[in-house]
Amino acid sequence: MSSSYLPHVVYTLALISLGMHTLRQRKDAEAARASCAARLSVLSDLAARLRARERMPEDEFRKAWRLARPREELEAALPGAAEPEIPWREVLFGKKQTAEGEEWDRRDWEQVKLEVERSARAESR
Repeated sequence: MSSSYLPHVVYTLALISLGMHTLRQRKDAEAARASCAARLSVLSDLAARLRARERMPEDEFRKAWRLARPREELEAALPGAAEPEIPWREVLFGKKQTAEGEEWDRRDWEQVKLEVERSARAESR
């Protein structure tokens, strides 16, 4: 590839990247607007039914209330949903080993060696 084409390739990649980014942003905004409109619809229906003093079973009320909550709030309420953030530095370079971590690794390795030796003895009999 000739070096005279390199700037054009870089510009083209930049334009494509910007186009894809703006498209993704537009789709995310449309999804957020649709989600807000749906939650508002559920809440307005629920408010109208409560203002009219309409009898509503407890489970139906809880279902409508859960539908009106934002998705992030629902996911955060799930057990085990709080996943720790992993920084990019750890992704690229790995996690720093501590003395305690090295000790656990050594213990695990010794345990594996003992299990292998036991299974080898059991097979030789």
